[in-house]
Amino acid sequence: MSVISVQAGLAGFVFDSDRDTARGALATISGTSAEALEELRRMLWVLRASEEDEVPATPMPGLARLGEMVERVRAGGVRIELRVEGTARPLPPGVELCAYRAWFRRR
Repeated sequence: MSVISVQAGLAGFVFDSDRDTARGALATISGTSAEALEELRRMLWVLRASEEDEVPATPMPGLARLGEMVERVRAGGVRIELRVEGTARPLPPGVELCAYRAWFRRR
């Protein structure tokens, strides 16, 4: 939601002066909001699921998908850098999802 908020502000700011940047920001909003809706659907599915239900087809976002999100934000005209330090190690899915979201709140 943070990415959507930033991109909406950017689109509004450049709407009259830079239509291409505004269009890029709107495309980023579209993609990001679709991903957020899919996350909500999966979360609701998990909360409602019984043990016999199937697992959702697509995984929840995690740190491995940060690069995809960075590229989406760049496509919207925002200069952004992703730098990874240290050694990657497995984390529980909930921690990965929180870290993924927290990274974008700081941007």
